[in-house]
Amino acid sequence: MTTAGFLKGLQLMKISGITKLGMVVGSPISGSLSPIIQNAAIDALGLDAVFIPAEIKREHFKNFLAFLSDVNLFGVSVTMPLKQVAAENLKLTPIAQRLNAVNAIYRQDGELVGDNTDGEGFVEALKYKFDFNPRGKSVFILGAGGASKAIVLALSNEGCDRIIVHNRSEDKVMPLIEITDHKASPGQMSDAEDCDLIVNSTPVGMNNTETSGIDPMESINFKEGQIVFEIITSPTHTKLLTHASSQGAKIVEGYYMLTFQATAAFKKFSNQDAPVEIMLHALSEHLGTKS
Repeated sequence: MTTAGFLKGLQLMKISGITKLGMVVGSPISGSLSPIIQNAAIDALGLDAVFIPAEIKREHFKNFLAFLSDVNLFGVSVTMPLKQVAAENLKLTPIAQRLNAVNAIYRQDGELVGDNTDGEGFVEALKYKFDFNPRGKSVFILGAGGASKAIVLALSNEGCDRIIVHNRSEDKVMPLIEITDHKASPGQMSDAEDCDLIVNSTPVGMNNTETSGIDPMESINFKEGQIVFEIITSPTHTKLLTHASSQGAKIVEGYYMLTFQATAAFKKFSNQDAPVEIMLHALSEHLGTKS
């Protein structure tokens, strides 16, 4: 969003002396979809708040926290590359402490708190889309980055029976195994065919990446009834999802996880239940998809 566009947007809002400020912070931040989701919820509930993007670099994060202590805060969504530096400088919830990563900041009892709703958003998206209960199920996850770590921990806490993680560098899988108390284990691509849920948590297939032409699971024969979850939001329908759906698998687009981690954060920001349908509709409309 340009400065002129932002100022024009403010003119259309009723900003008062008690308006709460919400933000999504990171670098770069121009592609963030959080303002669309959060402002849709704020508007739907008639809250006196506004949610804006802000470019914050790692070296300026401590100064940013000092700024937050002085504002009428709604809440802050945190994206890359600030998730770990936020964890190093805030009081943390137990889940954020285990992940050593923060994607949501809010004020609680007068103190700034860092939380992480990524795993919760993933699980809630599955429940919403397909009424999928992870308990007793088997899951295959491609990738071992920060998103994978949050997903693996959430699935473990939900009682998943078997969690297999495949990554080109096996040493990166170990932190995911340890965070689940060894409920997760390393595996190979072929293990995916026997799992109830398959997750791509890598950037492979994303627009504007060197790997956009590579299908990470092109050799897999998907089965009818399997669920394939893609965490990439751009494009909304990746080659992996096209391949899986053509073989009868059920698919979940990445914007569902994005929406549901935002709904979980919104509840912590506002102390109100999030208008899930409105938030999902706002994002899917922006992306040109059907929720």
